[in-house]
Amino acid sequence: MSFIAAVPILGNVSKNLGNLPERTPVNIPTALKDVRNIDRSVAVNDEATKIKKVNHMYLVAVGDNGKYGKKFGCNDSLVSYAATDSATVSLKQRIQKLMNTKQQYYRNTKLYNPLHQSDLTVAEIRQTNDGKVLVHLTGDLKLNGACDNPRVYEQLTAMVQEEDSTKIVQIFLNGLPLEKSISEK
Repeated sequence: MSFIAAVPILGNVSKNLGNLPERTPVNIPTALKDVRNIDRSVAVNDEATKIKKVNHMYLVAVGDNGKYGKKFGCNDSLVSYAATDSATVSLKQRIQKLMNTKQQYYRNTKLYNPLHQSDLTVAEIRQTNDGKVLVHLTGDLKLNGACDNPRVYEQLTAMVQEEDSTKIVQIFLNGLPLEKSISEK
């Protein structure tokens, strides 16, 4: 008894099986015999076969009154921006990447990064036994006025909550709660 299955055609398999279109029913014993003859180096080294991972950063649509995302602060929206990378990036790396981005508006978009002038480092991110996520930052936070205060807080909190789905996030800057550090600016 033979089985028929739909198999995607990859690399040199199509040469071994003839000119079959993708997902053509193929006799499994015949297909498996032909698969043993595949030149696997073609698929492994082909740049097009890399799986892209989506890593989100949160940026601000200034003054759009919640049109493109969660409304907060000075009638702004918090917008999730998907950056595609060839590898999974940790939360710490994503936050650091955001803090290292020195463009006021990210990649020629109208999405504002309130951290663009700051010189910050993610020292530690850890979860406590009671489920809180603590983010410890060090460095110099530079803001462009009162509206940047909630922008920074919402931006960083959203990134942590997306990663961990926790509701309680505490962010510290140079050992002080971020809210206190921001209010002193």
